[in-house]
Amino acid sequence: MGRDTLILLTNDDGVWAPGIRALAAGLAALGEVRVVAPLAECSGTGCRITLKDPLRVRPVERGGVPFGLGVEGSPVDCVKLAFRVFLPRSPDLVVSGVNQGANLGVNAFYSGTVGAALEGAMLGVPSLALSLARFTDPDFRLSVEVGTAIARAVLGRGLPGRTLLNVNVPPLDPGEVRGLRLTRQGTGGLREEYERRTDPTGRDYYWIKGQPSPGTKDETSDDAAVRAGYVSVTPMVADLSLRGGPDGLDGLEGLLRGLLPERGEG
Repeated sequence: MGRDTLILLTNDDGVWAPGIRALAAGLAALGEVRVVAPLAECSGTGCRITLKDPLRVRPVERGGVPFGLGVEGSPVDCVKLAFRVFLPRSPDLVVSGVNQGANLGVNAFYSGTVGAALEGAMLGVPSLALSLARFTDPDFRLSVEVGTAIARAVLGRGLPGRTLLNVNVPPLDPGEVRGLRLTRQGTGGLREEYERRTDPTGRDYYWIKGQPSPGTKDETSDDAAVRAGYVSVTPMVADLSLRGGPDGLDGLEGLLRGLLPERGEG
């Protein structure tokens, strides 16, 4: 770690968000930080990429000082552009955050914060997604401290191939946090409802809303850890294949057997 270490920093709250500015300052102690982030908020965009619109990019200053590049695209667009166009080489680490709001349970699948880190992992670089489980009046000091410490450890020891760490920090003061816990992705999410509304022209449209759903009770899950006052660290792999075993891939062989006759080559 040092001057030769290159860190790509992005997010889904946008390049103007307070979380990414705070994290950039913290990560600067570890090496060179390059910021490439969306110009607008992109929450809930997951792994979306832009195919039919131009990706316009412009330099961004914050407080009169150059901060990074803003992209008219998604968090994954930002990572791809950084790797293919703007970085001098592949970075040593990809960090996404600090997100304002948790990315726990199934919500991680929809998260642009996690999507950007997943893209980094797919490109072969250790990656972190960092979120604070608080939407209003966020204090990012603990999140930056935790994120920087985990980033330092990952830079020193690495991660298994195509792996990211999804880190969620509880909405507590630093002295109230109980520690750090390695977790599994839980099943909690959002109990969705769609409210029908009518626009001024008389046409109906729908607006998503809902309440958090805790999912199954599992003390090893990410949401359980955050509720108990721990920082949750969930290792994730950029490979959605079902693994072997009687409850996994092996158990499905009977389902498919005989559905399509096998033919020899030639």
